[in-house]
This record gives sequence, C-alpha cells and structure tokens, in this order.
Amino acid sequence: MKTILYVLYGSYTTKISLDTIDDFFADCPDPSTVSAAAKAFRNRWHENVPKLRALIRKVSPTDDEFLAIIGLAFWSFEGLQTSDYLEELGVRYSAEITTSLSDHYRATIGVEKGAIRIGVLLCMQQLFKIAEMELKSDYEIYHIMGAFDEETLTFTVQ
Repeated sequence: MKTILYVLYGSYTTKISLDTIDDFFADCPDPSTVSAAAKAFRNRWHENVPKLRALIRKVSPTDDEFLAIIGLAFWSFEGLQTSDYLEELGVRYSAEITTSLSDHYRATIGVEKGAIRIGVLLCMQQLFKIAEMELKSDYEIYHIMGAFDEETLTFTVQ
C-alpha cells in the first residue's frame, strides 16, 4: 500500500509535515511557547491540508493547469506593498496566463467548457490564497506568543 505524505509549505522553501512541525519551531526564541505553537500549527494543518488535497483530487488539474495556478499565485500581490512596476508586471503576466489557458481550451474543449474550467481553476487558486493568508495570520500569532521574533526568517519574509 502506498503511503501518502501530506505536506504544507510554510514558506516558498519550507516543507512541513505532521512529523516535522516540532522541528519548525526548533529555534524558537521562547522555548516555553513551542508546545502551544506546534499545537496551533497542527490544528491549522488538519484544517487545510486534507481539504486542499481533496480539492486538487476533485478538480484534477493537468500539469499545465497546475503550473498556471502557480503562475497566477506568484504574480498575485494582494496584501503586499510593491512597486507600480511590479504591479503592472503582475497584471500583464496574469492576463497572459489566463489568455493562454483560454486559447488552449478554445482549441480543445470549446469556449463554454473552457470558461467554466478557468472559473474552477481561479476559484481553486483563491482557496489556496485564503490558506496562505490564514498561515500568515498564524505567523503573527506565533510572533505575539514569542515563538517567532523579528529575527525569525519565516516571519520576516512572509
């Protein structure tokens, strides 16, 4: 039987599983907060990871669609302070990704089914964004608890 390892990305470069949550807080500035922070993280993990994996299975995006979702997420700067130039790039590249999907669907499954599929993918991307925002909110809570401080890289680069 195949074992599936469910993971959550705590940042662009931090892969976390249920088994590694305690390690995530290993260099915590206030060690007395590790237990509570890890428990809160486990709760968030249980709320989000199985739900998002089920969504991915249900939508069953192709590799190209999944890459499009990642591209749209990458070029989305909601809630961030960025330069006007970066904002313009985000709008332009997001439009190019959506247009490419639309062109692909027009040629393969037709305009109506393609429009529906793009809508499903955009909704899925928004659910990923909500999970990301919840995680950022949790990082603020870990900071208040003393599990993160201004020197904690994961907290400062969020």
